[in-house]
Amino acid sequence: MSIRVQTTKALERAFASDPALSIGLSPFCAAFQAWKESGAVGEYDHYLFGKDAAYITPSVNDDPYTLRHVHIVPFADIEALKRWDKAFDRKRRKVSNRALIYVEDERLGCLLLFILPEPEAHEVAKMQTPQDRALMLGLAKVAGEFLVNGRIVA
Repeated sequence: MSIRVQTTKALERAFASDPALSIGLSPFCAAFQAWKESGAVGEYDHYLFGKDAAYITPSVNDDPYTLRHVHIVPFADIEALKRWDKAFDRKRRKVSNRALIYVEDERLGCLLLFILPEPEAHEVAKMQTPQDRALMLGLAKVAGEFLVNGRIVA
């Protein structure tokens, strides 16, 4: 079964302006779709995507564990890239401090929301600053609108 993949305008703008995203939005979405459709083995078989997990907070429409993130290949940190490559070669869990935030629904598919850049991805997700909290709550709001109404509002 094919999983539908959609993107926010914010993610589209990031791909247009970030040299680390030179793969291009369409190939990235196709790789994401292939990774998702491969199931649990995708974490080990797909180079671009690593560990996948849900955030407890922020909740989406009062539901925790709805907003998700997948670690993606690092580019800025050479040592992190070496660890990523080694884990990939050995079919082990790949982690980085760079993450794609997304939401998934059985009927609507996946909405790719935003990429938290390295090296701040984990810090932003902790929501300890007003800016990080606003970003994460904003992403949760966009995810909620998508899940309830099928609309992409950002």
